[in-house]
Order: sequence, then structure tokens, then C-alpha cells
Amino acid sequence: MRLTLRLSFIISIAIISCTRDSGEAVLSGTISNALSDRIILSAERIHYKFSDPEYIEATVGENGFFEFRLDLEGEQHFKLIYNNNSFPVFMKPGQKTSLSFHHAHFPGSIRVSGFGRAHYESLLAFLDETESLTRHMARERSRFVRSQPNEYLNAHRNKISRAKEFLGETPFSFLIYGYIGEYLVGRLHEIKLRKEDQNFNVDLARLSVLTEAQLQRFFSHESLKAQRAGIRDFSNEWIQTFGIQSRILSESQPVLNWVIAAGDEVRMHRLQLLDSITDPDARLHALMYFIAEELGDFDFQAGSAMLEEFRSELEAKPEYLAFLEHLHYELSLSQPGMEAIPFQLETFDGDFISLEDFQGTYLLLEFWASWCPNCARETADLIKLRETYGETDLQIVSVSLDESEEAWRAALSRINKPWIHTFDGNGFDQETFRSYRAGSIPYYVLIGRDGTILRNNDIRPSLNLVDVLDDLIYADLDHTYAGQN
Repeated sequence: MRLTLRLSFIISIAIISCTRDSGEAVLSGTISNALSDRIILSAERIHYKFSDPEYIEATVGENGFFEFRLDLEGEQHFKLIYNNNSFPVFMKPGQKTSLSFHHAHFPGSIRVSGFGRAHYESLLAFLDETESLTRHMARERSRFVRSQPNEYLNAHRNKISRAKEFLGETPFSFLIYGYIGEYLVGRLHEIKLRKEDQNFNVDLARLSVLTEAQLQRFFSHESLKAQRAGIRDFSNEWIQTFGIQSRILSESQPVLNWVIAAGDEVRMHRLQLLDSITDPDARLHALMYFIAEELGDFDFQAGSAMLEEFRSELEAKPEYLAFLEHLHYELSLSQPGMEAIPFQLETFDGDFISLEDFQGTYLLLEFWASWCPNCARETADLIKLRETYGETDLQIVSVSLDESEEAWRAALSRINKPWIHTFDGNGFDQETFRSYRAGSIPYYVLIGRDGTILRNNDIRPSLNLVDVLDDLIYADLDHTYAGQN
């Protein structure tokens, strides 16, 4: 696998574990011509979106040297992150490994010596072997989603076969489960695309996918942990094979979110899928994901009810229950009626703004990114809102979740969005976004004149925000009129 970058330097890393039983492991290295002052190890997270990221950061010195010292309990996996690229590493107390690689080729062309050398070489051989196949899959996917003749799923099968050959007996075998998950999601999507075909048996096709998932051990705990987003992607595609999304969206009344609109039906199918999981640890992992998604992305009240319903079962996995209780508490702080969460943000022009600057007016926080198509679809309606209400009744602050300042500024130069814009380059780890425990974007929070939260992610400029604002402003006028009399 070869990535072409402009900068060129050598990174040499030594992963050293002391030979005692203390479990301390040291990862150190020297970066030649280093331009960044930090390098990161990223640890596994309970939930890919709603749990706090577990980053271990080391400072890169003037001479390019850095060092991590970790106390480990057995072998653990991390992602080594530098300059927005990553490479999987595994560390084991009592063992020594050294890696060296050229920045221009990172994460390819890595030289390995010491413990784990054969495993790393298998991984690198696999990445090199499947580089052209991965590009081919990307091209075939565009044909697949348009229901054109394609080799997308066959290419997936080929990649899984190669992964098993190269990685099956290595610490990187978890990657196989990730590829299997992507393939099964593709099979479910194919059912959605073909469900209107006259001779296509949806129920039989759905059963076939479920059977293959079980044969491939997709519903094992190890597999679900290896997926990009737990069981979320599989369950979302599974639900769509029942035609719920198309039915909801075909109804005359527009909806903010088809999953919320079909809430009870969606939850029923998720729980039925949960009953297909026989591995106790895997079932708890899937249950934790379902409740977290319900709390954070869909219906907080329904998620709260699920948490109470399954609390006794979740007690078997205290870390999952503790995570969900913490998530529930933090989300409760951003529900309508609560005081808005304070913030301080740097604007496009380099000024700083805070919540206190908007007292006396309605404030709409928009979380968006230049690469987000659903965000772009809201822009025209957001501009109309600004023209309708002006700055007196409504202020808008758009908080970018871009990681590239260049992409953010380029997007604003193409689109005239005449209100306040902020950027910090932290992506989905942007502090204000995370303080609201927001998940997907676009995400909108409406704050009242008195600084209380009025609506949280149940509004859209293209759907219901005009009606919401009209009701609020008319109520303000009625209150003012009543006070004068």
C-alpha cells in the first residue's frame, strides 16, 4: 500500500517492553525532519462515537524524539497516529519490537525487527497484495449503489479470502471481521435495492444473510468489537430491508428522521435481531450500542426506558452500564428546558465569542462540515431564515467539524453564509459538539433569549424551524402586548 505525500522523512520507532512482570511498555522513536510536535496512540473505545476518545499523546522534541510509557495488562492493540495517518500496532509486556518507515510511504513500506516481525510482515504483504483490489472495490461500489452490473460483493469475498490467508494467524486477525462486516452490510443493501424485483424473495435473502453472518461468526463479541461502528451499520441496513424507510419517506408529511418517525417499529426489529445473538458478551455489546444510539441519535425518552428495561442484564458488564449511565446523565444536561452549555469559540475573523454574547436573542447552533451533503442541503433554507428574521430575533453560529482549515475556508468562499462561523480543526472531537453529546451532522440546537435550550436536534431549516421560530416570536409578542395592558 503506497500513499504519495509531499513531505519525506524517516520515522524510526522502538517498541520496548521491560522484561519484568510489571507490565510497563515503552514505545519510543525518532522522527527525522518532524514538522508536527505530537504523535498519538489511540486506544480502543467502548463506543466509537459517544464514549470519549482515549488518546495517549507524546511530545515530539526538537530532535524528533518521542516516548510513550504504558502499563499494560497483556497484549493490547493501538493505532499509531501521525500527520493524520494511522497504522495498527500491538504491544505486549516483556517483548521488544522496532518499526521503521519512510513518511512518504506511511503506512506502507515498514521495516520490522524483533517481536512480532512475522505478523507485521504478513499485514504489510496483505496491504500490498490488496491495494489494487481496494481501489477496484471503490469503483465497483459506485455501480453497486446505482444497481448497475458490478463486481462489488465478489471483490469483497476476494478480499476476505486474502485477509484470512495473510492475517488469520496473526494479532491482526480482527481486521478480517471488519471486512466481513462490510461485506454483510453490502449484502443487506443489495436486498434493499432489489426488494421491488418481481422474482426476488426478500425474506429468503434476509435469512441467507443472517445464516452467513452466523457462519462467519459475525455475531461474536470479538467480531462486533472489530466493526467500524459496532452493530450499528448492520442493524441499520437490516431494518431497511423491511421497507420502513421507503414507506415513511413516501408519506405526504415530511419527517425529520425516518428512524424516529417509525420508532417503535424500528426498535422491534432491533430487539428481534438482538435475539439472534447467542454469545452473551456479544449480545451485551450489541445491546449497549442500541441503547446508546437511541439515547444520543434518536429518542432520548425511549432510550431512557430501554436503559431501565435492560439494566439488570447490563449489570453483567459493569463497564457498559457505567458508560450508558454516564451518557444518559450528560445527555440529560442538554435536553430542552436546561441551561445552554457555555462555550467560547474562535470565529472566521479571529475573534472570540461566548454564549453570553447572545443574551436577548434566539441563537441557533449549527454543527456541520464542508464534506457533509446533508448539511449542504440545509444551506438555502438557512439563508432564507436569516433573511426572514434578521439579527434582532435570530443569531446563527455555524460550528465547523472540518479537520482541514483549508477545506473549511474554501467551502465558505463558495457559499455565501452571512453569519458567524467558527473552526478549531478537531473534527468530531470539537469541544462544543461533544458537550452536547451530538452524534451525526447536521446537528442543530436552538437556544432561547434567556439562555435555556429550547430544541435539541429535532429541528431542521428545511422542515420545521420556521414554524418553531414563528410560534416563539408570536408568543413573545403576545407576552409583550399583555404586559403593556
